[in-house]
Amino acid sequence: MNKDEMNAWFRKAKPFLAVIFLQVGLAGMDLLCKAALNKGMSNYVLVVYRHAVATLFISPFALVLDKYAPAKPASSDWESNAYSV
Repeated sequence: MNKDEMNAWFRKAKPFLAVIFLQVGLAGMDLLCKAALNKGMSNYVLVVYRHAVATLFISPFALVLDKYAPAKPASSDWESNAYSV
């Protein structure tokens, strides 16, 4: 396989790889939650910790990706449609 074929294959396989990594992450989170709850952690505390950890992991991506995204001006058509509902 040359480099162009490998890039094309990887471009096609990206969604499938993303789903596989997502499922592995969710399975790991389920195992950690099950272990924490079996040791007596409160459901409410677990939810707060999960949200705190998710915020710490996702916020750098949101800051970096939003920084380079161009701002979209609001159109007058959208505003008029939103107020007429």
